[in-house]
Amino acid sequence: MIDFSTMPLTPDQARAARNYCGMTQAQAGTASGLPAYKIKRFELGNTIPDTEFLEALRAFYEGQGYEFPGAEKPGAQAKAKGVVFPGGVVAPGGEEGEAEGESVPPRKVTKSTVQHIRIAANLSDAEIGSILEHIEANEELVEEMLQEKVENGLLSTYTDKCEAHHAKILRLLAENGTLWAKLVGRALVAAPDAGGKTQAPKLHSELLAKTQAHVHSAVAGDRTAAATKRKTHKPANLLEAIFG
Repeated sequence: MIDFSTMPLTPDQARAARNYCGMTQAQAGTASGLPAYKIKRFELGNTIPDTEFLEALRAFYEGQGYEFPGAEKPGAQAKAKGVVFPGGVVAPGGEEGEAEGESVPPRKVTKSTVQHIRIAANLSDAEIGSILEHIEANEELVEEMLQEKVENGLLSTYTDKCEAHHAKILRLLAENGTLWAKLVGRALVAAPDAGGKTQAPKLHSELLAKTQAHVHSAVAGDRTAAATKRKTHKPANLLEAIFG
């Protein structure tokens, strides 16, 4: 369990401040100049951003006129209660109403565990941010596509349109799989050829790299590829959905 009490901002506070400002997570990201995917994942409690990010987000909301309840220095209340020390999370000790100057019994240190993943050292901050943004965009599109109804065919179980739609969902999930692998240092697909040379794939790894070339080019900073990736396209058939 993550202890947010010593941080400049908690997920609940961030969500309340954003709602007060009448902004979506995307709008908050644009207006603040901070990555929207970080705002979303922080509000969900899925990630712990760095202190600079949290301080900047808090300052942005305060600049929009939001007043945080009990606006003290981050963690002041927790530290006053003896809840947090560098060695871990510390449970309050002693009885209520202790006289000032009275010795306080030693407090029991409770270890807190937070799971982390190791990000590939060769990735720049821009690449990491771009990978997470693409994963986030794919997830949002998949969530939207999953709400469409299944269409049954006359001569087959499903219509061509339905099969193509579902194949695109699987393709987006496959993109997220290779992007996540890249994030942790496992390149499942080769990087796109900078020279633009195209050769007929001989292995499925090469075919996968070809079908996902625009995604990894966009992550690497190719604006044209990024613009192409953002376009919503409904494939007409199964092959188009799989191979583009």
